Order: sequence, then structure tokens, then C-alpha cells
Amino acid sequence: YYSLAIGHHVGVIDCLNVALACPLDAYQQWLTLMEDADARRKMQGLLTFGEIVIDASHVNLLAPDFARLAKTAEEPWRGWSRQLLQHLQDMAHEPALYLMVRRVD
Repeated sequence: YYSLAIGHHVGVIDCLNVALACPLDAYQQWLTLMEDADARRKMQGLLTFGEIVIDASHVNLLAPDFARLAKTAEEPWRGWSRQLLQHLQDMAHEPALYLMVRRVD
């Protein structure tokens, strides 16, 4: 069990890649486009805590708003919403996947 836990931890560290980068002011504008208060609150955690984790448990919360924005929002929010929606769909199929959303100052 110990070696499996260490192997998993090291593997996660080795697999982190930038999936999406956006300016903070544009991120804040993106949040204003979200209609679901709970989904918006989840994403606003970045502004409060400096980082959030999005995993398979958040798919049902976040996917509806980002699916809508992927169709109706203007760029760049439309493209970002499409990207995030794709990652959420990937998580639905492979629950071990997750995103770390970090604020970089």
C-alpha cells in the first residue's frame, strides 16, 4: 500500500500540464457569465484561496454552465468554456483525472 501511494503521488506530480491559461481579469469576467450560483461559487474559489481543484465530483455542477457558454458566449470565453467542458467530459469517463486551477501572480 505504501509504495502504491507513493507511486500515485509521484505520478500525479509528473503528469501536471497547463491545460488552459487566461488573464485574471478575463477569468473574473468569465465568472460573471455563469448562471448557476453554486458553479460560480466553486470557480470563484480561485479568487479567494488562490487555487481550486476540479475533479469528477464537480462534473454535474460545472458542465451545464460551461456547455451553455461553449455555445453562446463571445470569445475568448466560448473557447475556454469548450476546453473546460472537454476536460469535464474526460473526467466523467476517467474519474482519476482532475484539474488544479492556480492563480499565478
